[in-house]
Amino acid sequence: MAVLMKFKGVKQVYGDIGKIETALTKAKVDEKVQESFIRQLTQKRRDVEDTFLDEVNNDPKLKKFEAKFTHSDGGYGKELKAAAERLQIQLVFASGKVSLKIGKSVAVSS
Repeated sequence: MAVLMKFKGVKQVYGDIGKIETALTKAKVDEKVQESFIRQLTQKRRDVEDTFLDEVNNDPKLKKFEAKFTHSDGGYGKELKAAAERLQIQLVFASGKVSLKIGKSVAVSS
């Protein structure tokens, strides 16, 4: 399993489609597999975003957080942002298949 690229967020994934195509070409991915993956990636944007949010919400540090104040979020917003930044998004190439992994979940696969 080779990690081709790492991303900081879903917005960066969709902003760097050209870089993804270049990385797939450099990794000598079959052209049909490459086209299929890019097509699925663009079609399943909502699924990718939902998977990202699910993974952020399942963060163990975020689950332990309890809001103690009624007039503010008590730091929940900062912890949520930190959880989103900790989450790894990777473009992975293994066994002739390309996939976008968000945390432990595979969001899109060719």
